Amino acid sequence: MIQKRHLRTVTLLTIGMALCLLASPAAQGFEFFNNAKWEPGLNSGSIFVGTPPNGPEAPGAASWSAGASGLFGDPPFANFTGPTTDIEFLITPAVDGLEYAIFDAAFEVWTEPARIDNLGQVADSGANFGALDAVGGHVGDIRVGAISFDGTANKLAQAFQPGTEAMYGAGGSIAGDIHFDLDEVWIDDPLDDAVVQDYDFFTIALHELGHALGLDHVAQGSGTVMDPFYTGSRRVLAADDIAGIRAIYGARMQGDIDKDDDVDIGGDILPLFSNFTGPNSVSGPTFGMRLVDGDVDFDDDVDVTDALLAFSNFTGPLDEGEGGLGGPAAAGDPNIPDLIYDATTGEVVLDSDGSSIIGYSLQNATNSFLPGAHTPILAGVTTALTSQIEEAALAPGSGSIGLVFPTGLDLAGLSALLTVNQVSRSLGAPLVPFDLVVVGGAPVPEPTTLLLAALGVVGLVALSRRRLRRRAR
Repeated sequence: MIQKRHLRTVTLLTIGMALCLLASPAAQGFEFFNNAKWEPGLNSGSIFVGTPPNGPEAPGAASWSAGASGLFGDPPFANFTGPTTDIEFLITPAVDGLEYAIFDAAFEVWTEPARIDNLGQVADSGANFGALDAVGGHVGDIRVGAISFDGTANKLAQAFQPGTEAMYGAGGSIAGDIHFDLDEVWIDDPLDDAVVQDYDFFTIALHELGHALGLDHVAQGSGTVMDPFYTGSRRVLAADDIAGIRAIYGARMQGDIDKDDDVDIGGDILPLFSNFTGPNSVSGPTFGMRLVDGDVDFDDDVDVTDALLAFSNFTGPLDEGEGGLGGPAAAGDPNIPDLIYDATTGEVVLDSDGSSIIGYSLQNATNSFLPGAHTPILAGVTTALTSQIEEAALAPGSGSIGLVFPTGLDLAGLSALLTVNQVSRSLGAPLVPFDLVVVGGAPVPEPTTLLLAALGVVGLVALSRRRLRRRAR
């Protein structure tokens, strides 16, 4: 069993630089450093206040670079021992550029839900970490290296919070810097447990980058990336991690794959389709390169649900004005497509009234669908499971999707079967439920028809009573 190991971060206290060992804080939920974040642009760490627009929920950007062998530089960093070295040879067997690729991929994970941009790897000056001459464009905002801490016990890595010269001294180059422990056994695949104590490089990089971007620790045992203890591989942000990074940099638009603040076809919809995997088809990412392009809901797959979310946020390129390809349709619109269910055969026909659809998702919790009978009606990606039937495409379509439902359901049973029942009519339109219709067997009409029928019955009863009264006279 892998023992719990400390991670650590370096914070600025009122008495100057001090090493903060990672005891778990009492506070629940995300925490962030209240005095620093990255602003947009290279080498631009800056102090922020606690309210917008200069503080949380303001976009940012940072570059990174790999520091070579050297020592910590001028005071106040003399208490940090060296020498430091490049991270490129931490993982054995060595693969050229592997650690760089993993670190960059971990950075990208933080940029998915929030408006913090990874400006990518830039050339490093080679100066000592913390050296006052490491300024300007010579190094990345975040420098990453390795150093021997304390043997194979206790600390795995450290990170400095973002900040300015006012916090860190002239040059301020130590802000955001990250160091991994040279004494540990680092792996690129969490399933590669060759020794008892080895550590997933991606997981630790993800955690330390959270600090470098402005997040503090959360309570121990929280199950989040920002938990202060390593308890195994954790490569996907938890809801609390997402809430924290968004509190600092703001939320990124769902479906904005290329991170250009719009959802269009070329940069977002088509890449999503090209990376389609279907639900839960990937047991886990390999060597840190997790699925990012198109995973709108952060569940480590790219399925029709992701496509529908992207469709609903479609804006088109910002320079083409508002509206995109088609406007929104309000819930309850009479043109919303019908889902026609035949209780005798289990056949489901979508959109028989002629309304176009470009995507739909039908899900149930009882594994009741018959995927072998599914007939795709759209030209794009398709999913058919016992618990989920989905399709999405740029081209509209309609028709029968086959004998895919259990037979003998009435309208109440059909409604109870469907835990998710949503349709997208056009890009940019909100997702709305199908109108459910039951035919065949013991047909149950739509609620609107039921209401009209009930009114008719009431009218007939009233009329008959009136006639009886007349005869009684």
